[in-house]
Amino acid sequence: MQQPPSSIQTAQPVIVVLNPNAGKKQGKAQLISVVEPALKNAAVPYSVIETTGRDHARVYFRDNIRQFLRNANQLPGKPDGVLSTDAPLRIMVLGGDGTVHEIVNGVLNGLEEEPVLDLPNPRITLSVIPLGSGNAIATSLGHATVLDALGGFLRSNNEDIIPMKIMSVSTRKESSQEGVDSWKVQTHTLVVNSFGLHCSTVYDGEGLRLLGNERFKVSVLKNIAFLKQYTARIDFHGPVQKYDANIQALTPFVAQLQHQDTDQDNNRADGVTLSLSGPFTYLMITKQAFLEPGFSPTPLARTSDDWLDVLAVQNVGRGKILEVLSAATKEGYKHIGYDKVEYYKAKAVEIETPVEGRLCIDGEFIHVSPGPKGRVRIGLAEDSSQLFSIYGSVHLPNDQSQ
Repeated sequence: MQQPPSSIQTAQPVIVVLNPNAGKKQGKAQLISVVEPALKNAAVPYSVIETTGRDHARVYFRDNIRQFLRNANQLPGKPDGVLSTDAPLRIMVLGGDGTVHEIVNGVLNGLEEEPVLDLPNPRITLSVIPLGSGNAIATSLGHATVLDALGGFLRSNNEDIIPMKIMSVSTRKESSQEGVDSWKVQTHTLVVNSFGLHCSTVYDGEGLRLLGNERFKVSVLKNIAFLKQYTARIDFHGPVQKYDANIQALTPFVAQLQHQDTDQDNNRADGVTLSLSGPFTYLMITKQAFLEPGFSPTPLARTSDDWLDVLAVQNVGRGKILEVLSAATKEGYKHIGYDKVEYYKAKAVEIETPVEGRLCIDGEFIHVSPGPKGRVRIGLAEDSSQLFSIYGSVHLPNDQSQ
């Protein structure tokens, strides 16, 4: 395994993580021809880590994050162990959202297993060079190209570095009783958690990777042609905002229970602000405004705010879902005002299915067991609220979320 950079370096090096297989596999060429010359010209010290396959980045950062943080905080000219506590570890990712997902989970796994006790408030700043298939994170931050992202990193000041809020996905612990909040975090996500059509599209697209990005178009057309409705209930916990199409703004939601099924009411956990009973055609919980360039299903989502954005389309046909997806592609945010489309900002949501189901978690998948014991909870990860930040200023239309 590659070793972390030596702590004798006197400047804070940038760790460049190269995924040579991301997207169109242009990462190595872009590193050699664009990124390395720019970093050298700007006198930015760096070291390169090249991933070798799925899960490499997660395992690598899990095993080495504590040493990386100490190296970044080693004061120049001081003996090993004399640390600054305010220097961020800088990581530049030449890859896509999946690579960032692995790095973030590796960091959190490593710090959970063994905290860096001599650095009580570690900080990590990410720069994402968009070379993946979707590039949701970079696109949502206004970095559509390699040069956009690299330029943002080289020209950045403190105003351009914003918090990066992470979502956690948890399942109920085996010992949990109904109505008792006891959860085990399974993974952390940065982009999207979905159920229904979007999840099925991504799942089926895995078998069409030879088609490149075209696999998603093929898969979504297949899933719309054989459109299904997906039974589930989603419960919102804590404060909720709802998009009001009449005034084209988010407004606080006044808590009220919307269950129509008495049996479901009896199984509902305490503290529910709002419930949607489905069935769902399309359901996603995100932290990014774009899932890929030109496709913005949750246009009010922000990487740095303290909300989850929820887009719910319940029980519609082919014509309606095509209309919604087309508008999300062509018209920015118009679709969130459509009939049958509901848009919320929430603090935490729980999903429960009466039959076995599947959730897409940043392109990976988890099985959802039926009934209350199979509930999945998605919320903001408390342990990452001060840990991660990211280079990139957001300049998006209709910004009502701040």
